[in-house]
Amino acid sequence: MNPKISVIVPVYKAEQYLPRCIDSILAQSFTDFELLLIEDGTPDNSGSICDEYAAKDERIRVFHNPNQGVSATREFGVQHAQGDFIQFVDSDDWIESSMFELMYDQAIQEQADIVGCNFTEVYKDHNHEVRCYYETKDSFVCDIIASYWGVVWKHLVKRCLYIDNDIHFPKGINGGEDYIVCVKLFTNAKQVTCVDKSLYNYNRANESSIMSSFSQKKVKDQIDATIVVEEYLKGACLIEKYKKELDIRKFSAKLPLLKESPKEWLKYFPESDYVTKIRKIGTITKIRIFIVKFFCL
Repeated sequence: MNPKISVIVPVYKAEQYLPRCIDSILAQSFTDFELLLIEDGTPDNSGSICDEYAAKDERIRVFHNPNQGVSATREFGVQHAQGDFIQFVDSDDWIESSMFELMYDQAIQEQADIVGCNFTEVYKDHNHEVRCYYETKDSFVCDIIASYWGVVWKHLVKRCLYIDNDIHFPKGINGGEDYIVCVKLFTNAKQVTCVDKSLYNYNRANESSIMSSFSQKKVKDQIDATIVVEEYLKGACLIEKYKKELDIRKFSAKLPLLKESPKEWLKYFPESDYVTKIRKIGTITKIRIFIVKFFCL
């Protein structure tokens, strides 16, 4: 008999945090799940840690793959999942012990295709809870398209939603790939709901200065993901309905270029610049935009 939930954890350079992640999953009050630990050619000891846990718990399946990146690893997980629902957890994060029970129960009670939850950003010196609760499916879709929180790890999703709608993690994009997938999942879902509690702990304490610093590739990946979503919305005849939300996302995706590479900033999504008039934008950012347009155009 298939498990109710397939939990998918992509594993790469995670030996410092991986035991806490796995322990939080195995400590769930809801026990009818399988845990897929997918090692993505990691050079550290993460693969051995996965094997040690699998030897102790028959619910765990470990896969050792050559390095392909997080998008391909998540896709591999979906293809090998056997549960009715899919839940992703990142290997440096951890979850509350009631997460699966609360989200699965709500999925069954409301016959939902997707169940979300609030989450907590955990920094070195403080925590910040992010609320993701909305009353309607359309409000969820608007938030997913416009924000940077179109992420798979805070959503329990029916596996058939991936299969029936041919939804896959894109090849070649390893930043923003789950944004693309989330937009497709939410626009195809019939019923969406949310548990209004923080159940997922998003680890930001491990972000080094290099990780948090400007990266042209990281920005380009987000821009590419936004372009893919725009083409998808056009094909689904949803572009007019969500134009404002997509423009907000476009502006956010290119914003890091404003300071570091202003000429590149000018190249991308000029149609979204009006967002400064409908969103709270800092004075310094507005001044930078004025200077860049005045001197570079």
